Amino acid sequence: MKRAVRRPKSVLSKVEPSIAKALLGGLPRAVKAFYEKNDGVVVTLEIEGEKEHATIEGLLEMFGHSFMPPSTLRTDSDAEAAIEEGAFQGVFYTSELELRGKSGRARLEILLRLKLVMSLPGESAAIGIDFYDEPKNPTLYYVRDASEAWPLALGFDELVAHVEHFGARRWYFAFLDTRAERAMNVDLATELEANLAPFDAEEVAALRARLPRAKRATGSKAKRAALAAAEATLVSAPPEARVEASANHAAPVVATTPPAPESQTSRSRRR
Repeated sequence: MKRAVRRPKSVLSKVEPSIAKALLGGLPRAVKAFYEKNDGVVVTLEIEGEKEHATIEGLLEMFGHSFMPPSTLRTDSDAEAAIEEGAFQGVFYTSELELRGKSGRARLEILLRLKLVMSLPGESAAIGIDFYDEPKNPTLYYVRDASEAWPLALGFDELVAHVEHFGARRWYFAFLDTRAERAMNVDLATELEANLAPFDAEEVAALRARLPRAKRATGSKAKRAALAAAEATLVSAPPEARVEASANHAAPVVATTPPAPESQTSRSRRR
């Protein structure tokens, strides 16, 4: 396996005044520390001759080029207008969402607060961050089909470490809870194991430990299934295993444009 990590030059000093308009307290400490050093990160993995790219977005893309704070939705009309004006239509929300009543608006308010951390290649899914619920300790969310969001039990610095080592593979499934598993109608342990196939057991032990049932799927039958699924899916590992790009690695292509709305809302990818 080959791995390259490219870190674009930081633009924080240029956009920090604009960010202050959207976040009164500024970026949380871990997020700011990351963007002081670089403007996102681009990871390229080459597995069995095939290249995979994963991008943690730069600040302009994270905020959708719109540094506006979220608004409270008091009526259904407010909700409809917010979707039309929002920067991430087709990524975190669509006009097809059920918006009526307090529960519908509360659901939309969460989606509207999210800023884009990374789109997940090959999936109608993305990872977003909510800076507003707990400003000093923002919550990361896994969002599927531009409609359903589930919290991830990890911090921003942990996410960066995992992405730098494992790209956009489904390592993040280890940080979803059982409520998300039921709602998604998937076996997180099986999905995790299938996506861990290209990596050594030592690299993924910590993630398997988060989903004990993953241990049941380590036999030869599971390995065959993992190999069959490896081309279409993605994996994980411990943060300390980050590897820097070497001079022999070609610079990856930055893919900062989120997937087209139709792919984000594709019903063919549901469950």
